[in-house]
Parts: sequence; structure tokens; C-alpha cells
Amino acid sequence: MTERRGREALLRVEDLSVSFPALRGERTSVLDRVSFEIGRQETVALVGESGSGKTVTALTIMGLNHASATVDGGRIVLEDRDLLTRDGKNVRDYRGTQIAMIFQAPKASLNPLVKAGAQIARVVRLHQGVSQKRAQEIAVGLMRSVGINDAERRYHAYPHQLSGGMAQRVMIAMALSSQPQLLIADEPTTGLDVTIQEQIFELLVQLKEHLTMSMLLITHDLALVAETSDRVAVMHGGHVVEAGPVEAILNEPKHPYTQRLVGSVLRADRRIEVTAQEPVAREHIDYRTAGCRYAPKCEHRFGPCDTVRPLVLQVGHTPGHTAMCHLYDEAQVEEKRTDEQRVRSC
Repeated sequence: MTERRGREALLRVEDLSVSFPALRGERTSVLDRVSFEIGRQETVALVGESGSGKTVTALTIMGLNHASATVDGGRIVLEDRDLLTRDGKNVRDYRGTQIAMIFQAPKASLNPLVKAGAQIARVVRLHQGVSQKRAQEIAVGLMRSVGINDAERRYHAYPHQLSGGMAQRVMIAMALSSQPQLLIADEPTTGLDVTIQEQIFELLVQLKEHLTMSMLLITHDLALVAETSDRVAVMHGGHVVEAGPVEAILNEPKHPYTQRLVGSVLRADRRIEVTAQEPVAREHIDYRTAGCRYAPKCEHRFGPCDTVRPLVLQVGHTPGHTAMCHLYDEAQVEEKRTDEQRVRSC
């Protein structure tokens, strides 16, 4: 578990494991003992390549995973209550009221046959139990609060009549309709142009501060992470391979995957030495391996990487900075040195 100081934990994900069906009746563990915390009024970024398990983590928190998904272990604790032990009705009670989510591709998430404002009003009525007229008034106010001009007219627009940025603002208004404690933003600017992306993230930061929310930000954009996040959890192959304060992760990355991830971002004010590697095609991840799932692509790979799951260890000089890597396991490194000495002496 990542150490987090100075803020009370709102949400704790503890050793979460989730599997999906594979061929021949087998199951694939797409999340393997994932752990991280989100403090009150804190922004935590979940980063990593596509397929690393970020969205599955978010959907599991929301109780929205596909029916074929199975939670094989772990806990998701919101204010000392394990969400995984709740039944269907109780899940609906916290979903949208205590935790809300902004999905990728807003136009695909909106019902094309229902006016945009009416979709917000429906969520308001569901969670607040107000009349239709009052729900419409609240919906229009929410649309104004997220920067939608001429909100009364836009209330009656269908999703296809809205730009991508406008549709995302509608989704944000819907997510904030019950003032949740935690907002999950899953790649909220996918498909939007750069100017609109900046506007959306500025809006999210302002709303987070105004509503004193916490936020889980799922993104590939490390520049955005540097500007908006307090802490970072780096995912690869269903593992959290490194986690800690944003400054430590971006300026002193320890896991080989994080080093390559950070090293791929050009910045004039930072220089990180990353050993050059030949470009490789995207490799299939062996989810059944007992060792490190990054090992096939790691230039530091040695003995235990293929057979032993790395421990999550404190690294660097910053409290709460951890990495899941044998390079920082003194016992494994010492064994490697002994083996190398033995080979040289033969």
C-alpha cells in the first residue's frame, strides 16, 4: 500500500484482483493485487499504456464491470465501508451520489434519442427526489456551472447537435449533479482538440476545488499529471508497478517501465538517463506468469524476474514512493551478484 501523509483516506483499494474468462474455460487475471489510496480533496492519477488495467480498476470501483468479470480478492473501502460486500441496491445508492464517473467518448455515453438537458434532469430526480420542474431548473444551473453558454436553449439540444467539448461538459454536469465525494475521470478529453482539452481540465480542477471533491484521473498525458495531480500510480499488466508523490514519479522514476514512460516525454527542464533500446512491437503480456509481467521487455531482467512476483518496496528519498521491482530487493540483488561471481570464477 502506498504511504500517504497529510490527508485522511477517502478511498482505499486493497489487493484488488479481477479476472475475465479466457479460452478453454480458463480465466485471465487482468488485475493482480492492485492497491492505492485517494485522500480527501486529493487528485490521484492512474497512468499506463492501453490495456494496463486502468479502466477495469475504475469500473470495478463503480460496480460497473462486465458480468463476466469476477473479483477474485481484495477490498474497495470507501469511508470504512467495503463496496464489494454491497448488494445491487446498495451499489446504486453510492454510485452517482458518493462516487461519480466521467467516461471516455461522451457522445457514445449519452442517449442519442433524449435531449441532453433531460438526461441531466433524470439523474437529478433519481438522486435528489425532486419534481420534474425543479430537476430541470437544477439541470440548467449545472449546465451553466460547467461553462455551457445559453444553457436554457442547450437543455433542449440532442447529443448529435453538440460539439465534442459541449457533450463532455454535459457528462461532467451529470456526474456532479449529486456533488459526489469522489469523481473518476477516465480519459475525459479523448477525441477532443488540444484547446478544448485544456478547457475541460481547467474546469475539472476548478470544480474539484469548489466542491471539495477528490479525483481519480485516468490518463496517458504525463504533462497533465504534472499540472493537476498530487500522487501517481503507474500500471502495467494489471500491476501497480510504481506509486508515489507526483514530483518523485516524474523526476526520479525507479521502475524500468516508469523510466521509459517518463523518458518518452520531451521536457527542456529535465534530463533523465534512460538506456537506449531498439523499438519493439507491442508484446503479448503473459498474465499467467508467476513473475514480473514487464520482464519480457525489461533490459534489467535477471533470474527471479520470470518466476518470482516482485515485492512492493520503498524506493528513492521521498516517503510514500514505492516500486514493484526486484532491482530494489536487496536479497534478490545480492543473490544475483553471488551467481555472477560464481560464473566468473568457473
